[in-house]
Amino acid sequence: MAITKIKSKNSKHFNEWRVRAQPRDPAGNTVSLPIAYCKGTKNDAKKLYQQMMVDFERESTYYTDKKLKLVDSYSSYLQSEYRAGRWEKRTYLDHEYTLRVLKQYLPNTKLEKINENVMRLFIRKFAKDHNLTVGYDTVLSKRIQHLRTFFMQLTGSIFKHNPVPKHALDDWFRKGEMTPKKEIFILNNEQVKLLKGKVIDRIKNDSPDKIVSLVGILICLTIGCRPSEVQALSWDDLIIEHTNNGNKFHIFNLHDSYNELESKFNGHLKSRMAGETRKSFALSDDVLETLQIFHQKQTDYLKNNGLKNKDNRILLSLRDFRRTDNGKVISQKSMNEALKRLCRKLEIKNEDGVISLYTCRHTVATKASELGINPAIAANRLGNSIEVYLKKYVHQPQDIIYDSLKTWIEQ
Repeated sequence: MAITKIKSKNSKHFNEWRVRAQPRDPAGNTVSLPIAYCKGTKNDAKKLYQQMMVDFERESTYYTDKKLKLVDSYSSYLQSEYRAGRWEKRTYLDHEYTLRVLKQYLPNTKLEKINENVMRLFIRKFAKDHNLTVGYDTVLSKRIQHLRTFFMQLTGSIFKHNPVPKHALDDWFRKGEMTPKKEIFILNNEQVKLLKGKVIDRIKNDSPDKIVSLVGILICLTIGCRPSEVQALSWDDLIIEHTNNGNKFHIFNLHDSYNELESKFNGHLKSRMAGETRKSFALSDDVLETLQIFHQKQTDYLKNNGLKNKDNRILLSLRDFRRTDNGKVISQKSMNEALKRLCRKLEIKNEDGVISLYTCRHTVATKASELGINPAIAANRLGNSIEVYLKKYVHQPQDIIYDSLKTWIEQ
């Protein structure tokens, strides 16, 4: 038990008690629960500590008690993972949906009654009742993955084998019942040129409060980083990278991302430790010049309206002065909507109708592969493993498909 009085007047918890609990899970591992703070007396702090330990013990029973209902065990699992700080809120909410599904279909089933057949019948009925797409990267496959991960915690204690097998989707559904994964829409070279040209023209000629979304689109089209990473960029992140042969390039030094669900900056990149950084692809001269023009416009606009950019954010919201003063950045929705409007005007269409900032990310990744950039370098600059980069983000460019078919016909 660690209970200490905070005496620093600079702390927002000045004169409160810091309560730290480190119980052990059923496997014997020490678990550091999130630090809690308590006002009042030291006895109040001790009561809080005891409550934290009781809550953890209750949540930990899902590891060993086969008499528990599946929904109660899964609920305890959710609380335990979230309280221990292993999940972000978005992940927790996603698992809450899985819990609601379990409450609907298996409300009273105990863990001792669970086996692969029970899970298979449940998943098939869930898919049928809701007319769900049976395929990878779907609502259904996400629920299956959630449950497999949950049951992995119980394998060896309650279950001899995981009741949700590794390839459950393939095992539980016939090929004829499954839907192939939709092709990802990739912008061709001409479409990228049209979009960049239009965006650069607007940034150079329009008022800064009307073009912040376009700046985000331009960055996404150029370096292919995640939308949440673009939102977190500051002007300080625009740096010069020097190579061993004496060349230099302007790049972004990525180190943060934005959490829209909680309206806060994460303080780290996706699935990375705080302090880890990543270099982006290099910026072309026309993109660098355009960003510099916008920077000057933004600076003048803030000065003229008596506003400040306290964190030097590139995508600082400029239309709502209260948000500007609070250092708020524009939303991904505003950038996605701006991109869709641009595509409609330029008659850039996707048959499936889905065009988003991730279209830019997939396009940049595919272009990098097309240009023969070393996969290790490209994956690193995009923040992926080589396997994910090649499997998920690299696609067949329409330009190359057209040239290949034309060559075949003309042979």
